[in-house]
Amino acid sequence: MEESLSRSQPHSASRNYSSGKVKHENRRESENITPRMITAEEYDPQRTRKDILLAAKYNQGRKSVDDKNSSSQWDPDFAARAVNAYELHLRYILDHIQSQDHLNDNEIENDDAEDDYNHTNTNRDTHTNTPIIPQWCQNIHTDPSLHLQTIHLLSSYTTERALKAMLRTKIPTHTLSKRVREIERLIGSIGHTPLTDNLSLRLLEANGKAGNIGRAISLLQLRKSKRYPPRTPSANANISTSTYNNRTQNNTNTNNKTNNHQHHSHAQQPHQPHQHSHRYARYQPSEFDYAIQSIHSAALHLRKNRSAMLFHNGGEKPDNLPRLDNPTRWLDAILLNMSQRGEPLTTRTANKMLDCYAVTGRVGKASHFFYRVVRDPVDEQGRYYGSWQDMMKVTTRDNTSNENQEELAHQSGSSDSTNSNDVKKIVSPKIMSQMPGHSNRKTKIRMKMHKMPPYYKVPTEVKNQGGTFKNEKGHVISRLDWEKTRDWSPPLTAAFAFADSLTYGACGHKPITLDVASYNTLIKVCCYRGALWRAMEIINETMPQQDLTPDIFSYNTMLSGLARVGDKDFMREMLITMTNKGIALDKFTIEALVDGHLNYGDISGAISLVQDSFNQHQVLPPYTSHLKIVEFALANDLVYEAKRHVYFVQQLWKWNPIKDKEYSDTFLAAIRYTKKNPKLSREALVRLFAYFGEELKEEDFF
Repeated sequence: MEESLSRSQPHSASRNYSSGKVKHENRRESENITPRMITAEEYDPQRTRKDILLAAKYNQGRKSVDDKNSSSQWDPDFAARAVNAYELHLRYILDHIQSQDHLNDNEIENDDAEDDYNHTNTNRDTHTNTPIIPQWCQNIHTDPSLHLQTIHLLSSYTTERALKAMLRTKIPTHTLSKRVREIERLIGSIGHTPLTDNLSLRLLEANGKAGNIGRAISLLQLRKSKRYPPRTPSANANISTSTYNNRTQNNTNTNNKTNNHQHHSHAQQPHQPHQHSHRYARYQPSEFDYAIQSIHSAALHLRKNRSAMLFHNGGEKPDNLPRLDNPTRWLDAILLNMSQRGEPLTTRTANKMLDCYAVTGRVGKASHFFYRVVRDPVDEQGRYYGSWQDMMKVTTRDNTSNENQEELAHQSGSSDSTNSNDVKKIVSPKIMSQMPGHSNRKTKIRMKMHKMPPYYKVPTEVKNQGGTFKNEKGHVISRLDWEKTRDWSPPLTAAFAFADSLTYGACGHKPITLDVASYNTLIKVCCYRGALWRAMEIINETMPQQDLTPDIFSYNTMLSGLARVGDKDFMREMLITMTNKGIALDKFTIEALVDGHLNYGDISGAISLVQDSFNQHQVLPPYTSHLKIVEFALANDLVYEAKRHVYFVQQLWKWNPIKDKEYSDTFLAAIRYTKKNPKLSREALVRLFAYFGEELKEEDFF
């Protein structure tokens, strides 16, 4: 008999997943509302299983998987409703099983591969060939027609399909983590679902995408103890071909009466399994990729919500760091599992493992807050005085006694007591209607620049001051040597140690050779940890020593790190190096350069940079860079600079290729997308100016 998922005790904290809408689901979960139980009249395992199988299909059966022109059309809400109904039925079954005094955990026989494919878990009478319904199933519901459907609902195949449907609900990662654990708890508590190869793999995938690292590693060990063969892309291709053949065989047996007709049907379509297997292999990662993915998914919340300045003052001490900052223990467990199961380590898998050291995002030493957004008030007449303090001064003066008001009005020659020198700008009612509001007032969005980052963050400043520091022991060391010490960043030290171990053979694997992608990942880890000098050493020394040439990704990662600290001088030097080496710039290169200039406060330089890159290198940044330039200019009261960039955008609208001149397909596509982008249209730019309290007039367009 095959082992079933073990029965565990119900979780003390109840959760609600009964709502079909994801937003209702998240709201009710946050409120910790007890999930409702369905009644006997609502219990419909056949309909629930049918919805689960449909939700797990490619595009939920709307188009054929072999249609190359089919687009992604699945309905996440339908998948969520199907999974919610499935979970409610599991709760109903568990509630009735726990209410019985006699439970027989061994009534479900082992399914072979064919039985699992046909979705059955039942024994059959040898004389009548009718399924034998166990006693525990008969106690679930009084309707005998639902007994067999209940067994089908708890089959390994249906459970695997339910997990796949859950992955198509587009719920947040932390919510997915809780739901996967809850489904596992319910299935394990019921204890009548065989644990098969396919089900354990789907559990591994679900826990990997949900960020349950410990559970993913445990499932790897479980698959090893069960002697399941490792699922790799090549193995998945073979399995998908076999599955396709089985399904074709079953469909042929159903639709054809004779074996000759069946053989003829297969002979007419010999190419379909081959095409299906290649498509399946291309999109199906290995089971070890799922385990690595669990580290990425678990770090998603930390990457989005951690404070970049949390360890800035106290340094990156091992006691202060989250466990995800150093994932070596989990990566070693994955490597050991691969070695014990005879799966060789490839450079591609090693690069994915190295990328785990950068999943938690940037720390305070790698970034700086260059500005803050403020909202200045605008009164009901559209008068803008400046800050709230400036407006309060004028309001206090206007609330003086009537005699003082008349005297001030007589002196100024106007009935309005407000001094015209106090008003910095008068906004028209049309523009005011499109401005944001705050505290029942219209506000003008402005940007206040902070001080530049400390010199030790900026490589150019460090270079100008000699590039040396005194450590805690009073020894004078270079910035590069300082970044190589463990005190600078324990996770960075662990990343390089892990990379070195791979080149010597780690956890029983053969040594591998790091490629350009491997060093690009190490460059990213250095930039995320503020070790910009060490990243430059990889580009300038380490990679050439290994006969490797840095590519565009190497320089873009480095430029992005420099942009985070506003070092536009060093970025300019690196840009010259790239052009001298003949490395073609792309949109991400210009995006990083624009970000660096804007962080430095050089808005005019950012506009000129975009124009020069278009004219000299035939490359444009993403549309978000155009919007960022305009927003920075308007928020800093540089209206004419904003209009200058709008003029450049209008030139892109009118641009046409010159005859007999060659252009790259990427450049022509960028021009085409820029022209068609609704966020860069005339109406969108007018609304953007109005949002900042400025008017883009008719004469500003040509």
